Amino acid sequence: MTVSLAGALALPKVRQPQFPLKTDRMIYSDEEIAQARRNIATYPAAKALAGNSVKAADAWLEWDDAELRELIPTADVPRAFNVGTAGCPKCGKRIYEKGGTYPWIIDLKQPFKVTCPVCASTFPSNDFKAYYKSGMEDKSLLKGDYADDGWGWAGPDGQRYWLVAYANHWTLHNHVVPAIGHLGWAYLFTGDQRYAHKAAVMLDRVAEVYPGMDYDTQSRYAQLQHANGSLYPGKMVNSIWATGNLATMAGCYDAVWETIDGDKTLQELTGRTGDQIRANIEANLLEEGIDGIFAGKIRGNFGMHQRALVYATLARQHGKTDEWLGTIFSRTGCSSLFTGLNYALYNLVYRDGIPCETSPGYNSLWTRTITKFAEALKRTGYDVYAIPKTQRLYDGMLDVI
Repeated sequence: MTVSLAGALALPKVRQPQFPLKTDRMIYSDEEIAQARRNIATYPAAKALAGNSVKAADAWLEWDDAELRELIPTADVPRAFNVGTAGCPKCGKRIYEKGGTYPWIIDLKQPFKVTCPVCASTFPSNDFKAYYKSGMEDKSLLKGDYADDGWGWAGPDGQRYWLVAYANHWTLHNHVVPAIGHLGWAYLFTGDQRYAHKAAVMLDRVAEVYPGMDYDTQSRYAQLQHANGSLYPGKMVNSIWATGNLATMAGCYDAVWETIDGDKTLQELTGRTGDQIRANIEANLLEEGIDGIFAGKIRGNFGMHQRALVYATLARQHGKTDEWLGTIFSRTGCSSLFTGLNYALYNLVYRDGIPCETSPGYNSLWTRTITKFAEALKRTGYDVYAIPKTQRLYDGMLDVI
């Protein structure tokens, strides 16, 4: 039996795959997976590391498939990484003293709600889920003293509190995307198709809504930036954090794609064949994400969007692979963030191997992200480690330590 799409709002126009569908796993080989499983069986440290992902993934096996889909609304629901600057509508800035920068408590079983850790008040006062399912049209559902239609509750102090948008943002960024990542790893570590099924349910739903995601028109912070004459691009979340989201989801798809054609429960859930589900994910998540990188909607500190591009390109397998990956090495005449490694390692890294960022933490992003995509590129013929300055980058970080 086919279930209805989560929410009553229209989905964005779907893309069709521009290239042949994927036929092989590309990021990790069968031998690498087999070696990982041998290590898990042999070494306590490897077992503990894998166990962390499996334990996190186990929690998602308890969720009903339809409920998982409902965690991922259409792009019509705004996102906000802060409720605002005034704190809690009831207890003010005391919330920051207890909870820090992102203090609100989110309970996934109470969608679109946030709870203050100080006064235990839950906001907004209205049932936004019901309002969302009305197509965000039934204004009679916006009830109570703290009603939020998705674009915030306007307080008597003139401050706008983005309650629903905060819940939505952090549900996606802190729960949905990490869940997809853990489920993918759990499948690779164990071969248990229950993990692959749940991951595919979530990936398919993300792909349905992803083309409509545009953080610059759908977020609190973009509104603030527009007032200053600036833009604030992104997809589900802002452009910097969007890099990690795409890399995580692409890596998971590369891990679980092989199970989709045989997943009859998933096909019944969606009303589509295995080929159609894979086409949806490959076109509306992976190809959309790759286009988003080149459009500047997915870009972070140096190395972050490059990693996302490598993972998305490999997960997609077929496409303008040499062109896309070639830019990581040889691109010029662009923002320094996109400069190819053949030039960036010389023009943006000092002679002592330290990148041009502002702190050791940000500089370490270079080594961490470059290492991740360099390892993934080994099977493609692209060798990051063959660039002479790459070793100096690692030496510089070791000298700091």
